[in-house]
Order: sequence, then structure tokens, then C-alpha cells
Amino acid sequence: MNFERRTRTFFSSLVAMLFVVVGVIGGGTSAEAARPTTAAEINANPEAFERVEVELTGKVIRQIDDDDYEFEDSTGKIRVDIQPDVPVPPIDVEMTITGIFLAPEVNVFSWVAKETGPGIPDEVVPATIGEINANPAGFDGKAVEVTGLVAAKKDGDDYLFADTTGEIDIDIQAGVPAPTVDTVITVVGIYFQPEIKVYAWTPEGGGTVPPPNSGPTPPAPGKVLAGGRVCFEVTGSPGDTALVNLTPVQADGRGFGLLVSSDIRVVPTASNVNFAPGSKDPNVAAAPIGADGKVCFANNSTAAVHLVADHLGSIERDEFTNATTSGAPDRKIDTRSGSKVAAGTRVCFEVAGSPGDTALVNLTPVQADGRGFGLLVSSDLTQVPTASNVNFAPGSKDPNVAAAPIGADGKVCFANNSTAAVHLVADHLGSIERDSYTNATPSGAPDRKIDTRTS
Repeated sequence: MNFERRTRTFFSSLVAMLFVVVGVIGGGTSAEAARPTTAAEINANPEAFERVEVELTGKVIRQIDDDDYEFEDSTGKIRVDIQPDVPVPPIDVEMTITGIFLAPEVNVFSWVAKETGPGIPDEVVPATIGEINANPAGFDGKAVEVTGLVAAKKDGDDYLFADTTGEIDIDIQAGVPAPTVDTVITVVGIYFQPEIKVYAWTPEGGGTVPPPNSGPTPPAPGKVLAGGRVCFEVTGSPGDTALVNLTPVQADGRGFGLLVSSDIRVVPTASNVNFAPGSKDPNVAAAPIGADGKVCFANNSTAAVHLVADHLGSIERDEFTNATTSGAPDRKIDTRSGSKVAAGTRVCFEVAGSPGDTALVNLTPVQADGRGFGLLVSSDLTQVPTASNVNFAPGSKDPNVAAAPIGADGKVCFANNSTAAVHLVADHLGSIERDSYTNATPSGAPDRKIDTRTS
């Protein structure tokens, strides 16, 4: 996680109850001695520790994602964020960490005067400041909407924000108008529970601190936890789209996950892979490369799972139109709220891109009435070819990424080429510009090149 998280302007940057370790990154020293304290003292009175350099002794007990870990002392737990050029800490080793605490705040990317009505993006949780402060873990990583009074300007872009349940700092992001003090507004952003950005750590009772990593941070051993993520570097430039084959294995339960840019903090409702105990169902996923050169697998479920990820390559940003402005997948259809796609019929939907571009769509057929198969085609195509992108059967849930040219009406279609009805979940990943992609056939339909069953 980048130290610049407090100043992000993309859709997912809001409330940060952060334990931020700055100073001389990489094990340097600060001008003043750090204040010895405990996790419980900080969590109980965050305002008293605002911008205070602190020192805690305890253990790193697990990796949460990328450079984020959970740290525990004798009084409680708190997240820590290991900064660039700082050695990766060992798990379950007593150590002292040093960092600077920033009291809870909202990094505001949107606000409107209350009387005009909020212009709020999708999937935002309305909340009060009291609710957020009382349950930081429950709001961690969620986009929230809070209505209150701009009580005072503190410094720079920081303001004191209050409602009837409490107070919190808000940080107005670049490009967002400065609010007026004593004005009631609605703010929107993403909450992060307390954490420390670690710039130094020392093992207790002796021992040697390993040299800083010069390459990518290796993930800690263990499964990707439910609600967690694991990030990794890929070739290509920030903004290019990475294609990665994801294989979830040895799952603790049923679940799903997806590939996202490392810039994305709020994971959308979408999926690239589904898993269950004993399953091994890979799928190709696409996501923009983040500013740190990484993409992440986000486990959006309630079950931990091991992951095998193979980077296939990256598409230059000028040749690819993301499904959404943030680069996250866009769920275009989920027929489970209505009728199934009947045998021999199709369902069409609009996607981002221009007619003639090739849309990449993750297709997940579920709750099938019988065995069958289907494929993605252009809405211009009237005759569905003999080909398939996905196969299904009662009880199966096997997604696959499909490609089809966008029709003149801006749509692509899922064609059910079988004799059984099935529900469909379709997530648009993005579209490749027509001049950068050669279709298998002039119509854009797939071309079955081999079927060894007939030889």
C-alpha cells in the first residue's frame, strides 16, 4: 500500500483511521524520540495521538494483503503497513515498530450541499461518524456517505467534520472544491481502519534485521483470507491492462474472487473465478496495472483459498477501453433476479467501447436445468456458430472469459446453444480497439479449429 493513500483522488479514497509510519523510511531515525504506547491506548483515544510518532512492542501475527499486516501487543490489535525499502517482518516474532499515527479522517472525493441532494456513486453505505468510530473493522474498505457540519478548517486540506454522533477529520482531495465552514454537506469516500505505516522495526531480545527487499515483496505463506487480497508485480506500464490466469485451489469453502488494479480500494461486485472445496477451475482475468506496477487478486468471499496466478501479458492502455473509469469490472447482467436464458435463445447487453471493438466478458452460467453450452457473440451476428465459451450442468459454476466484437448497437450477446435453460452472470472487463485485434472470422464469430473427438 502506498503512503500516498491519504491523498488519492480516484473513487475509492475516503476515511482513514490510519497508523501512518513516516519519517526516514527504511529504518532511519526521527528528530524526536518516539512515544512508547500500546494498541489499546491508541484505539481508545485516537485524537490524542494525532500526528504523534509512536513505538509499540508486540508481534506481527498475519499478512492481510501486499504490505499490510496485523500487529498484536498484549492490549489489542492494529494494522501495520510496511513501507518501501523496509524489510518484510517475520510472523510471530516479538519486535518493536515505530510510526506516526493519524487520527480518523475522510479523504473526500465528492461532496454536495445537503439541500441540493447528494450525487452519490453506487454501492455507498450511509453512516454516521459515531457508527464508523465504534466499528472501524466493520467499515474497513467500504465507501461511505456521511452528512454533517464542516465545523472548522484545521490545516491544508484538512477540516473538522461533525454530526450529532461525533467528530472526524476530512481531507479534501485534489480537484474537489473546498467546503465552507459552518455548512452542512454530504461527503463520500472510503474508510480504512487504523494502521501503522512502518518505517522501522527491531526484533526484541536480539536477532538480526534482514536487509531491505530490492525486489517485489513476497506474500507470506498461507491462503488468501476471506475479504483479503494478494498483490504482485507484472510487466507493462501503469495503466496498461494485465491478463492473468487465476487458479484458486484448496478452498476452505465456496467463494469467488477477481483481479483488480492495486489502485482499487473498494472491490466491486464482480467475479473472475469461483471456487469450492476440491475445485480447481482457472480463468483468465484482466485488470489495469496500478501506479506501483501491480495487480491484485481480491478474495470477495467468506472462505480462504490458495491462489496460483500466471501473468500472460499486458495490453497497452491506448489499445484498451476499461469497462469502468476505475478499471474495475462492470456487472452487466445477472438473470438470477429474473428469468433464465432459455435454450436456443440469447440475452444482449451494452458494453463500453465502440462498434467493432472486441469486448472481453467474464461469463458465469449458474443454476442450469441440464447440461449445455453457450458463447458470446456480436449483436450483429444472427447465425450462431458451432462453438462454445462456457459449459454448464446442474450444480456447476464454471466461469470463462469470452471475446466478441461489439455490434452496431453497442452490444454483445450470450447465446445459449443448448437444450437447457440457465441463469447467467456477465461481467464486462473491457474492450480492445478494433485495429489492435484480428477476429478469427470475418463475422467475428469463433472459429472451431480442432475437435479431436471427431478424429
